[in-house]
Amino acid sequence: MSNLSYLSPVPSLAQRFIIVYTENIRKGACVMRSIYRVRGGCTLCAMCYYVCPTKAISLKPNVTAVIDAEKCIGCGQCADNCQAEAIVRVERKTDIH
Repeated sequence: MSNLSYLSPVPSLAQRFIIVYTENIRKGACVMRSIYRVRGGCTLCAMCYYVCPTKAISLKPNVTAVIDAEKCIGCGQCADNCQAEAIVRVERKTDIH
């Protein structure tokens, strides 16, 4: 029997948390205080892109990574994995553009 023959249809605890948290933010049930943005120094290594649980990050070739503020849940995985330290947390009430 193959290791892939059984895949649980039940989401993991982490996946369920992301689903519920994202839904609550969209409904306005959670007040998100901060999000993340890319400042100068992005090397386009794509680590942020791969670790973002909501796929809020897109890569602009020869430019930089871009974080969609509407999709960002403020988890910080992008900043934690950015080797260039090009991703910073900003308060939601500040101008992020």
